[in-house]
Amino acid sequence: MAQINYTLNEKQHQFLLAEERHAAAISGLGGGKTFVLMLCFIIKEILQYPYALHCWASLSYQLMRDVAMPLFENFLDEMGIRYEQKKSEKMYIVRGKTRVIFRSLDAPDKMRSVEIGSLYIDELAYADEYAFKTFLGRLRDKKGSMRLRAATTPNGFNFVYVHFVEGLRKIVYMSTYENKHLPESYIEDIESSYDSEMRKQELEGEFINIGSTRTYYQFLREKNVADLGSIQAGFEGRLDVGMDFNVNPMTAVIGAVMDDKLYIFSERFLKNSNTFQMRDNLKESYGNDLLIVPDSTGRARKTSAAKSDHELLKEYFTVARAPNPPRKDRFNCVNNLLEKGKLIIDKSCVNLIKDMDRFDDSGKDDQLGHISDALGYLAWYYFPIKRVNKNTTPNYR
Repeated sequence: MAQINYTLNEKQHQFLLAEERHAAAISGLGGGKTFVLMLCFIIKEILQYPYALHCWASLSYQLMRDVAMPLFENFLDEMGIRYEQKKSEKMYIVRGKTRVIFRSLDAPDKMRSVEIGSLYIDELAYADEYAFKTFLGRLRDKKGSMRLRAATTPNGFNFVYVHFVEGLRKIVYMSTYENKHLPESYIEDIESSYDSEMRKQELEGEFINIGSTRTYYQFLREKNVADLGSIQAGFEGRLDVGMDFNVNPMTAVIGAVMDDKLYIFSERFLKNSNTFQMRDNLKESYGNDLLIVPDSTGRARKTSAAKSDHELLKEYFTVARAPNPPRKDRFNCVNNLLEKGKLIIDKSCVNLIKDMDRFDDSGKDDQLGHISDALGYLAWYYFPIKRVNKNTTPNYR
């Protein structure tokens, strides 16, 4: 085995030395949690318990294939440790005897007949609780340490908080700022893309209850609502439309981006409607020179005819081809704009303002959430969150 010196910060060192059966590294993005989790996996499990079956679990097959397995091989190569890969089984044989499997949390039932001696999970807070409990239930191979180690950025007060914080289990909190190997631009992009509450979670690694009462908790009428009549009258470019295809109501917001701000001039909130009625309404009011940024599911969805919703809109307008971001990212995008005063809504948009005030994503009021979704599609199109995707890993060392 080669002599390799890995430089760890104080928090990474604490996690590596933890002896508790269950321990978690709770960290901001890029805080070095995946790096130390993998290092711990190799030197505290695989090398110390050679006759056990060890398991690394990733959020998805893509993460497992593109991040975890290459990182594992890189460590072994640097350490000069011999290994053989069995690709079809997603298994490695280390030093000719120790079995290591890589699995995806999005297929938990495939673990039901497996007994493992250690379990290491990356980005646990973004997994399904059922998958976590299924994997945890297989931790019974006595030839191993039977330790659980997890590394994750928090995701509100979900099952990870319950298991580790309320369960009084070992936690090492890490901050993105503590990883001196990250480029300055990485942190700057996160700081500029999130509001102050999200920065606590995504940079400081804090458990926070974002949107516990309101999804758009950064909305303030005195900051984000105004009479935009004169601004709209002076605008001469093409208007933009965010659109949601729910039938009752079918909704749209109409606005424009100027001086790095998104202005919403008007709204459409049509009950028991369809795409024909919405497009005719918009054409009658604004003509054909509109850019529609719709719910991307409308490429296949049909609310009113044999043609898809997008195909119907393209007969009159330009339709942006933009994938839907995850709901949480879309909410965070809007909150970021609200907090920075970069989203201004005309006072006439009573339904949108109501959504900003009251929507809590609970589903209790089926009239709420649709027009703010329409806003979210438009906001994301022009102001997407700039951050490292959960399906990629920066150089954590």
